[in-house]
Amino acid sequence: MADPLQGGGSAASGHPLAEGKPVIASPAHRLGQLRISNAADDDDGGLSPLGSDFSDGPESVLGGGSAARQPLQFGAELDSLTAVVDALDRDAAEESRINQQMAAAVLGRLQSGRAAAERTLAVLQAFAAAEAAYSRAMSAVAKLSLSSEADGPSLRAAMARASDLPDMMGLAHSSVAERLQEAIKGLHTLVGELRTACEEIVAGAGRAKREVDSSRLGLKTALRAHQQACQVLEQVAAQRQRQGGRGRGVDGDPWLTEGTLVEQQVRLQRAQQTERRYLAAAFTRVGDLERRRAAGQAQVLAAFVHIYRAELVPIQEIADELQGLLSEIDAEADLEAFTQVAASSVHSAEALSARQREAVDQICSELLGSAEIVRQGTMERWDSSCSRWQRGHLVLTRAGHLHFFSLDSAAAKAAAASGFAGSGGGESGRSSPGPGGATAPGGGSGGGGSQSRSSSAGQLSWGGASSWTPPVESLNLARCSFEQGEAPVFRIIEAVPGGLATLGGLLSAAVGGGRGRTQTLRAGGIEECMDWAIGIREAIAACSE
Repeated sequence: MADPLQGGGSAASGHPLAEGKPVIASPAHRLGQLRISNAADDDDGGLSPLGSDFSDGPESVLGGGSAARQPLQFGAELDSLTAVVDALDRDAAEESRINQQMAAAVLGRLQSGRAAAERTLAVLQAFAAAEAAYSRAMSAVAKLSLSSEADGPSLRAAMARASDLPDMMGLAHSSVAERLQEAIKGLHTLVGELRTACEEIVAGAGRAKREVDSSRLGLKTALRAHQQACQVLEQVAAQRQRQGGRGRGVDGDPWLTEGTLVEQQVRLQRAQQTERRYLAAAFTRVGDLERRRAAGQAQVLAAFVHIYRAELVPIQEIADELQGLLSEIDAEADLEAFTQVAASSVHSAEALSARQREAVDQICSELLGSAEIVRQGTMERWDSSCSRWQRGHLVLTRAGHLHFFSLDSAAAKAAAASGFAGSGGGESGRSSPGPGGATAPGGGSGGGGSQSRSSSAGQLSWGGASSWTPPVESLNLARCSFEQGEAPVFRIIEAVPGGLATLGGLLSAAVGGGRGRTQTLRAGGIEECMDWAIGIREAIAACSE
């Protein structure tokens, strides 16, 4: 059977894993053909459909009166997003299939080498066992005396010398058996490593494929959730017109579900990268084991020849011929085709990973610069559990939701790198003290005087963030009311569960029961506080109509 990694022809005319069987292209060649669209290939920026780019302004969703509300994503835009995700899924499936074929070829090569090493080991073990048995037989023969009292002196001397021959042969064969056992120890260890590698490669390939399949399923699930969020937006807008309508939950915000979609794409990319790295490591490991196997077999056979040449002269001619053949073994030449396939596969995988990283950076940047964002900037939130102000990044969306991200989140880092976050109150990266150190949420002055800016659609620098990070706190403004504190402090009060997001509902909650959830926020300055207050009040008013 031909070596599965030795094949003639180029990658375009002959499969490098099946000698003499022409196919369209090798798996390594097909892996190199996988393409992630980028700015040079597509006018819309490659994967830009995953980052919203809406032409409608905030008034299309938050506007009051009888103006028709427009869905966040619909028609051609949502179809384009679906097509991009489908293309990502198809490419991931194709790459995973090719990688599994390559892993199967690597495993086939390794199993073939393991079988060859096992056969060599079995033959040499049989030689050693036969030599040991021969030595025991000669030792038994040596106990017999050939001399007889009837023999004359000359014959008695000859018989005595002949009686020494079995003992001498027994000692020689015993020495051969011991030296053979010593010589094959290294080969025995190598066979064990080959068996272990076969088991681990089978298990590793399965794990890598399962992770890719799971990530693909997660991406599809996130897409369905995003589609549903966009489709029900008009229904939710209609429900808000009725008295007592509270809107939908935070997890129904299309901007947030789009962020989850990005997170699932990042997870898929990481699973693909893990599969590529596994395949590259498998190529390296199998190549190293094959080199060691060739060298080990050559070494043990050379020792075998040397032992018999030293102990048993009659095999001199065949030993010379075998020694000449052993000296001509070139493991590197045998592995040349295998090494070329490995290098091509690793290079293509690295190039594909680089393009995917650029695509993810682009869509994450577009997500932060989405037209769905009405306003965003640095804000401090009062944490009653530790009685301190916690600095973070606040985002107000057209859907009427307020999201607070921690300072170390991807959104906050990207906003800071893009100039959308000022140096608000407290030191960067730390919480500022509350009562006893700085002003508590009842009022007082805020931190530094820099102002955050409202977002505009377009691409922003992602700031080196590794992935999308969900917000630590989100509010549905349809259930909330605004309470002005002593600037730059203000509060957002969410109605109690089961209550109405109306003035009557809030009054009954204040008189007859406990207040709902309250978020106390502090802006970087009075002017900035007023800008936020206007924006949030308008959003609450639009959601309550």
